[in-house]
Amino acid sequence: MNLPFRVHARRRLSTAAVLALTMLQGIAAEKPALSLLPELPPFLDVFLAPHQANTVSHAFDWNSAVGAFHGTLIRPDDSRALPALVIVTGPTTSMEFADRAALDFAQVGYATLVVPIDRPKIRANTSGQADASERTLALLTSAVRRLRGTVGIDPARIGAVGWAESGWAAMQLAAAQRLEGCILVDPILPLAPPPQVQKGLHRTAVLFLRATADASLIDSEKFARFFNGLRDQQVDCSIIKMPEVAPGFMDRDQRAHYHHARADRAWFEIYEFLGRHVEDAHVKSMLANFKQTVPATKTDWPTIAELMQAINGKAGVRAQLLQSLEPPPTTEAAWKLLRARAAVIADGARRLETLAPSVGSTANWRRHTAEFRVNAVQLYDAARQLQLEPVSAALARLKQNCGQCHLDNR
Repeated sequence: MNLPFRVHARRRLSTAAVLALTMLQGIAAEKPALSLLPELPPFLDVFLAPHQANTVSHAFDWNSAVGAFHGTLIRPDDSRALPALVIVTGPTTSMEFADRAALDFAQVGYATLVVPIDRPKIRANTSGQADASERTLALLTSAVRRLRGTVGIDPARIGAVGWAESGWAAMQLAAAQRLEGCILVDPILPLAPPPQVQKGLHRTAVLFLRATADASLIDSEKFARFFNGLRDQQVDCSIIKMPEVAPGFMDRDQRAHYHHARADRAWFEIYEFLGRHVEDAHVKSMLANFKQTVPATKTDWPTIAELMQAINGKAGVRAQLLQSLEPPPTTEAAWKLLRARAAVIADGARRLETLAPSVGSTANWRRHTAEFRVNAVQLYDAARQLQLEPVSAALARLKQNCGQCHLDNR
């Protein structure tokens, strides 16, 4: 496969090491008495170190229905067709932060274009008849069309990223241009996804990263309604919640909100998501085509029943994990075993999301399995950070998830 700078191979080979690193970072953050661990560098520093490539910047100009615009395309110094990213920025997104992100993406193999949503300029270049959202979308879609026609860009591997108010603009862009992936960090969203957006996202994978420390109940309910609306329409979307932090936690220049550990986790999830859905978009397409050729008599494995038995059976992983808590772990080896069992549950939860029940509605199944996966990941995070009470609380929520799901799908 034509993978720039062997980024894909290096990332996949180092995933286990990176996971180990992030686990150690979580342990180190808690400063446990059972061991003295060295101070560890941020995930991005470790991830980028073996991958950094020379980058070049090009002037990038394009015309749109709302006027002529110009920007800078930063990319690896390589002539091959590369995957591309459009970083959409708004008034609350620091340009310094966006430029740093663009450089980081470029150093691991992505051609990256930062597009500021310059609303005053957009309004000045139009008659004022179209609303602000349509004018912004016209600016963004014309940029992507220009990007697709640029030499050295793979037109079938393009994604979009947006923070805060620009997250919604990034999603509209992904739907309008049928992009391969879209990442929204703390997005400001409408009450429900419009039908044209839902339809346009049917081939786009969407990742939400959401800081929830300061979120009100109304905001959480609004987001849940929007997210479930996408899920009900079979959009491939997932969410990672950050309950300990507030919006702005990824920008180290925002001293009041920046959170080192959670920013590391967010960048890790972003790079893994882009690797699966944008960089490897052609691989996904080949696998999808291959799956269509499999005879209908064959079934995927493991089945829902097999996964449930492995996780929730009397001798399953959850029962083994409960045994790991009696007595509570006091040694590094005991915590390591508990963490490994939590990781197996989280992996099984991800697999459950890809299956379909034989009884009950698919919408209910997706809602329950999404909640199960979120709680399983929180269980793993708590085990990684040596926190007994959060581990027990996550296990209790998992049990409740199972009971509610059985009522709807058995």
